[in-house]
Amino acid sequence: GPIEAKHVAAAVLALGVGTVVVWWLRNRTGRRTHGRRLVHATAAAAVVAALAAGGYAAQRRFAEHRYVAVEAPLAWTSDHRHRRIGLAGLWDINGLSPVFPAFGPRLGNRVGFVGPFRRGLLSQYTTREPFVAALRRGRYDLVVVGLATQPIGRPAQELAWARSAGYREVARSGRLVLLSAPPPPSGA
Repeated sequence: GPIEAKHVAAAVLALGVGTVVVWWLRNRTGRRTHGRRLVHATAAAAVVAALAAGGYAAQRRFAEHRYVAVEAPLAWTSDHRHRRIGLAGLWDINGLSPVFPAFGPRLGNRVGFVGPFRRGLLSQYTTREPFVAALRRGRYDLVVVGLATQPIGRPAQELAWARSAGYREVARSGRLVLLSAPPPPSGA
């Protein structure tokens, strides 16, 4: 699970107690020359650990909310569940690319583009059947569909095809739509 500030605080406390015990044992046996250095080293270690814990907490707060205010289809990225994410369609450059956010806050999601490789290049399906088959093969929990116009001027069909496969719209912006997978069939 994720490391929390209370775990870091417990580690700092354990380090401090351990250092005091070692210092006490050394002083008890007459070795007093290193005691002052040990206390200074312990204090420095405690300061470094406290700074690390504070930095970790600040980073985590930032990561939890970094995409929420950008676009509604990217707000789900603060969810810590591991998911299978499909990316489809095209998105314009007037906003954040959904690729990095799709990996989630801990980069733990499995992300794939719903499209074929042709001659070593990623491309888009031109008909519904192979697109829907790719959605099923990918077993995507969520699909982010870009709404940008195709380079050849034909309207984007991926949104309609995903809906026809049972995916439901969860969130929308002017350039992206987030869809969730259909519920599994009853009895499965």
